[in-house]
Amino acid sequence: MNRIDPLRATAACAAALLVAALAACASGSTGGDRQANRPRTSTGHASCFDPRSARGFAPVGDDVLIVDTGNNHYRVQLDATCFGADFAPAMQFRGDSITGRICGHFGDKVVWTNHECGIQDVDWISKEEHDALLNPPKKEGTPASE
Repeated sequence: MNRIDPLRATAACAAALLVAALAACASGSTGGDRQANRPRTSTGHASCFDPRSARGFAPVGDDVLIVDTGNNHYRVQLDATCFGADFAPAMQFRGDSITGRICGHFGDKVVWTNHECGIQDVDWISKEEHDALLNPPKKEGTPASE
C-alpha cells in the first residue's frame, strides 16, 4: 500500500498556490482603465522625481500638472479635479516619508495656498511630449494671435 508523504503533499500544495497567485497577478490590471489604455514604452527613465529638483510646473487642465526637473519632465495625474492650480504662484510636493520622492503612490500630494490634491500617477515624458502639452496645436478656425 502506498502512503502519501504529508511533507511532500504540503510542498506540492504550496507550489500550486504560488503558481496560481503569480498567474492572477500577471493577468490582472492594477491601474484602472486609464492606465490600462495608455501605451507604455520602455524609456529607461524612472517615473518618480525628487521634488527638490523641480524647477517649474504648469497645469494642463484641472487634473494634470507638467513638472520640469531640468533634464527630465513628468506628467503628474492628480486624484481629482483640483481647481485653482493654474493660479497657484507656488506648489509644494509631499512625497514618500523616507525618500521624499514623488511616484504617484498613496500619500503623495501637491499643496498650494489652501488646497491639497492627491497624486494618482507620475509618468516621465520626453521633451517633445512636454512641449506639445504646453503648446497644443491651434484648432482650425481659431483666429491666430498676432
